[in-house]
Amino acid sequence: EMALADLDRDKFISPKDFENWFHSAIKRFPDTAKVAAATASGNQAAANSAESSASLPVPLSALVIIAIEAALPFVGFGFLDNAVMLIAGDAIDHTLGAALHLSVMASAAMGNVVSGMLGMQVHGAVEKLVQKLNLPVPILSDQQRSSQRVFMAGHIGGTVGIAIGLTLGMLPLLFISNDDDDKAIEHAFTSIDTSKDGLISAAELREALGRVGITIDASQAQALVIKYSGQEGKGLNLEDFKKLAAELKRSQKREQKQASA
Repeated sequence: EMALADLDRDKFISPKDFENWFHSAIKRFPDTAKVAAATASGNQAAANSAESSASLPVPLSALVIIAIEAALPFVGFGFLDNAVMLIAGDAIDHTLGAALHLSVMASAAMGNVVSGMLGMQVHGAVEKLVQKLNLPVPILSDQQRSSQRVFMAGHIGGTVGIAIGLTLGMLPLLFISNDDDDKAIEHAFTSIDTSKDGLISAAELREALGRVGITIDASQAQALVIKYSGQEGKGLNLEDFKKLAAELKRSQKREQKQASA
């Protein structure tokens, strides 16, 4: 009977497993069901007592347990959903987003796709982890379980749980760099590197500087590449380009100070 009840083969009988086994046992052993029915009908006083207890209001302690049991799975769902979306969105923004000049919102949306796909893969795992906590299950009648108070307890518990999970899922923001200047430089590097070989040549650098009003000849462009790359003029990689951009920004600030003085 244990093997029949343990449908997911995790050696743990959850309330859902027990319910499925119970209905199956009733069908497989109809005589037992008849005896139970006869006993119940023969003891009218016990039935009346059970009916009166079924109409009793659900205790506050039972409602709290129901809310906690409803909240815990949503804490896990919310945490995974938000954390994976942020991590995947940041990775996409620095790779595919930089290559295709995608906005941050577009990268975040693609990260949400990854988060949803991962959620499908771990579907059911969170509920099993919660079941392994062996939280006490309130003993309620069918009438009590269908009451408005029980419904609201589960609804409020789930809402609070998803809010807590999503909030905890924002923890990756503490470790994700949010330097807008770096992102702007990365996007600029990608747009200047028209050959898409990961290096900005002297010709590409000269053309890019010309678009922003800085006119230099071919020899000056080559000298800049050699100065910041140290690769015999092969080209500037991203780190070299960041050094050049920082130097240009410092030069611009110096010129502004001199002009204001």
